[in-house]
Amino acid sequence: MTECMMQANIVPLKFRFLPSQFITSLTETRVIMKQSSRLFAMSLFVFLVSVGRSQESESKVGIGLSIEPFRVIFGYTIPITPILIYVPVKMASTTIEPYAGMFTTSSESSFGTNKSSSSASLIQIGGGLLFSVSSDATSRVYFGPRVSVLFVSSKSSSSGPGFSSSSESSETDLVLGAALGGEYFVSSKFSVGGEVQFNYFSFGKPDVKTTPPSTTTSDQSRSMATTNGALFLRFYP
Repeated sequence: MTECMMQANIVPLKFRFLPSQFITSLTETRVIMKQSSRLFAMSLFVFLVSVGRSQESESKVGIGLSIEPFRVIFGYTIPITPILIYVPVKMASTTIEPYAGMFTTSSESSFGTNKSSSSASLIQIGGGLLFSVSSDATSRVYFGPRVSVLFVSSKSSSSGPGFSSSSESSETDLVLGAALGGEYFVSSKFSVGGEVQFNYFSFGKPDVKTTPPSTTTSDQSRSMATTNGALFLRFYP
């Protein structure tokens, strides 16, 4: 009898957390994660640049870009920008390399009185810590980790006689990578190179808003691992 009474008292506790409170808590958690990711990206960039400046007397600061031929030719296949801008801070045997890039795409179409449009944007901010395996006056081979944060957003809408709908989605993703590359100095200030990478993507939970509002909710966990290749051009003033 006592056990039945205890169970009767325990069961209602499961339902004291109202759906509206859950939705509010989930929204606040998404906002905190998004703000934390942005703070991480900014802190990473400031840290890498500050370390480079602290060793300015021994370092060489340049500017460069990477081009991923497969993504330029075949298009937007996975969430990463096809061209990135780098600020390499090259020291005796180590290079600190903050980088950033963006990618946008949009399209519009119509079929009779029906119209639709879509757009997507991606901002990538990250940095690398590269260690030279061997180097001389004209070339070097290096390896090291690369870490970046992706801010992804998309919009779509469609309309026609008697209907109209739209949706917006945004998420923050994390990319952890390992790189192996080489750099050849064509002159004392200009170099060309290539790099192979292994990247692990941890995708954030999308924040989706629809019109009319959707009554269904979903929860998912996504990740991806891929190899990648890139060509590099670097200039050291």
